[in-house]
Amino acid sequence: MSTFQWRGEVLPFPPGFEGLAVDRWCLRLGAIAQRMEQAGPELPLVLDAQGSPLAPAEVALIQEFGFLGLHHFEAFRAWSLLAWAQHLGETSEQVAQRMSGPRAEQRAGTDPESFEYFVQVQEAMVAAREQGRDAAAVLAQFGLSATDFTNLGAYWNRQMQSRSMSYGEMYGRYSAKYRAMYGGTAG
Repeated sequence: MSTFQWRGEVLPFPPGFEGLAVDRWCLRLGAIAQRMEQAGPELPLVLDAQGSPLAPAEVALIQEFGFLGLHHFEAFRAWSLLAWAQHLGETSEQVAQRMSGPRAEQRAGTDPESFEYFVQVQEAMVAAREQGRDAAAVLAQFGLSATDFTNLGAYWNRQMQSRSMSYGEMYGRYSAKYRAMYGGTAG
């Protein structure tokens, strides 16, 4: 796949995502978002077509990750979430309905499930895919639908992006623990 479409626009597939399974895209996007937060004055000054300086985060997207800019990153992130939901068996209509409805954390008022639980389910699904098993069956073992897990992933990915320092170490520890438990390979 060399291009993707988002809202009628055809954009190139970002470098480094070719060959990755869809379940790894969100992790990579989270790491990129974390780097964008840390982007600072060490990056060179880059001007847009109108001669205005770009924000350090956008410079990082362009120079370090090969995106065309912030718009390209945001379009790919939104497209990836849709592709992930459809990979888990949701229809476009279900995804659109979920995206237009209240968010999981707004309904519950608190964390929908623990961060550790989210990482556990994610690693179980990755291991299942690597072993040729159905990801939807793994979700069912946890009592989750594709929509439930997509909502859970969206919630925790936002939390990780907003507080990357807090979650980075925990994610690594939980991920290794559950990867070993379910027989997955190193990410």
